[in-house]
Amino acid sequence: MSAAGRGALCVGVAGWLMASCLPKTSLTRRDEVDADLYALTMDMDVATIGLDLPPFRWHVEGTVGVSYARTFRDGSMGHLVRLEGMTATVARNGGATQPVPAPFDGAYVELRAFPDGQLLAVAGASRWVGDAGHLEVLDVLWPALSPHLPSTRAEAGGPFITSFPTWVESGPRLRTRLETTWTVAGDAWSYAGTVRGEGGPVAVSGTAEGRVELGEGDTRIQAHAFDWSRAVTTTWSGGRQITQDQHIAGSLRHTGAAPAPLLDMPSGADDATADARPLHLRDGRVVEDRPVDLASALPFLLLPDDLPPAERARLRAEVAGAGSM
Repeated sequence: MSAAGRGALCVGVAGWLMASCLPKTSLTRRDEVDADLYALTMDMDVATIGLDLPPFRWHVEGTVGVSYARTFRDGSMGHLVRLEGMTATVARNGGATQPVPAPFDGAYVELRAFPDGQLLAVAGASRWVGDAGHLEVLDVLWPALSPHLPSTRAEAGGPFITSFPTWVESGPRLRTRLETTWTVAGDAWSYAGTVRGEGGPVAVSGTAEGRVELGEGDTRIQAHAFDWSRAVTTTWSGGRQITQDQHIAGSLRHTGAAPAPLLDMPSGADDATADARPLHLRDGRVVEDRPVDLASALPFLLLPDDLPPAERARLRAEVAGAGSM
């Protein structure tokens, strides 16, 4: 079979576990399906226009766990994604790297996507917005984990259009559109194209390229290397605009499996109430979004985590003042 043929049959791999790739009894024996583990490394070079913040490089690494959670009535699937053992450093002007807090360590969200990888929603991320974790600027992880693969050579030749959401509870609801072309070589899919999005006071534009590796006959992504450059512009009270140019280069690589966190959810529920219920873990955690204080969090504006408190407070007051986005 051709590489494109294999890809067409395995597009659900982009969603990690297509229904046909799951064990036949998985919907009723969900707790027996292990989580897939991925090693994440990522560098983000940031240059800021409109705010006195010197350029810096933010480096993050750690383990990403992905486990099947449920299937929705429309055929989309929910997967629990956990960020574990995360560490971070900051470097300025080519100088030495300094360890900084990684407030997103321990974060967990539910990705909802169709079997072909098309992302519909990311639930729970608002708890780690701004200084609480920066997940709104780490949103490239979601299409990296769930790349939307074309199903035919004609689609791969582009423009192939997909999108992903980055929503902040009580704040901006950004949806980024990717327009790409794809090439296939064996079990590797490479893409290049543009990114563009707008959500209220946030606008994004730039380019994206990457390489997705699928293990032949496997039911998971083996690796995804990505290299994105984007300008993120935020508009604040009084019409002030700040743009951050972000160059994001990183990779996810499959490293093995581990027991998945146990869920406190009925298996195989098929009604609107079950679809709307947030994901509950058996240890008491709930994957849900909470309202965000925009003036305090400064979503979509990345401030390095090594800033002294007084400097951070000065910048926050300068950006948001008494208002918000």
